[in-house]
Amino acid sequence: MDYPKIDTLVCTSCGACREDCVAQAISPDPYTIREDLCIRCGHCYAVCPVSAVSWPVSEINSYQTTENPVGPGEQNPGRDTGVHFGGEPRRDEVPGQAARFLENLVYTRRSTRQYQNRRIAPEVMERLVSLASYAPSGTNARVAGITIIDGTAEVQELTRCCMQFFAGAARIVLNPVTRWVLMLLLGRKTTRQLEGYRRSMDRYFRGGRDILTHHAPALVCIHAPARLPVSRDDCLILGHSMVLHGESLGLGSCYNGFLVRALAIHPGLRRRLQLPRGHRVFSVFTLGYPAVRYRRGVPRSKLVTRIIPGHPETPA
Repeated sequence: MDYPKIDTLVCTSCGACREDCVAQAISPDPYTIREDLCIRCGHCYAVCPVSAVSWPVSEINSYQTTENPVGPGEQNPGRDTGVHFGGEPRRDEVPGQAARFLENLVYTRRSTRQYQNRRIAPEVMERLVSLASYAPSGTNARVAGITIIDGTAEVQELTRCCMQFFAGAARIVLNPVTRWVLMLLLGRKTTRQLEGYRRSMDRYFRGGRDILTHHAPALVCIHAPARLPVSRDDCLILGHSMVLHGESLGLGSCYNGFLVRALAIHPGLRRRLQLPRGHRVFSVFTLGYPAVRYRRGVPRSKLVTRIIPGHPETPA
């Protein structure tokens, strides 16, 4: 597997890539990428202001948008294609450039882990929630709900409770006695991953860096009745509809599977959200105005695709 590389002759040591690297895989002096830690997310490639990061040439399914950068905390002019509707939009009246607009949103979206200290206006949040009601729903059940924690301090309080719970669990599970049992049951790699999570939690409490919700001004939880077979898919579709809509309005987001799991096993966290009885959270993401500028899309490997051809039509 190939990994991105940093050209030290071009690199200005600005630190943008290292600050945005979720895997902490970039070492300074000179700036290099540790392949043993890199998860190939592409943030370093997308954020570099001087294009010092190169991507493996083997990634052939690529799309780059250097002319339409995502600016921090502002609606990207490159994304505003002039596609606006008045009144009730009709599908047959959608302009042709709408396809390009949507492609650009998908190609250039990044998981945002650096946010401005800026609250999302109520009218913007209402706009997101209103459009989310149009998301597809299995059997048209439409039972999903949205709970939004609005405000950085409120999000931080939920984060603190979650981290305290898991830090305590980690101390119990990953002690010197049980470590060898875990290695036998889960394997060396999984055990080391768990130890990495524990170190991350230690950094949270000692260094004050929010590695869970990233000081975001809002946290969105999508939930639905736990026993309905359509609930999980409905929540995921509704959540991603909100995420893409938010991108078009200049908002960044980051999905958080850790909190989804935490809310499934921690009754105290569920009580804080005041969820409807019988509901389970299936999707969680942070939301806010980005404090970082992503300058280009990241190439991706071509998906393994199979097309099963149909029978040729018989002439009438």
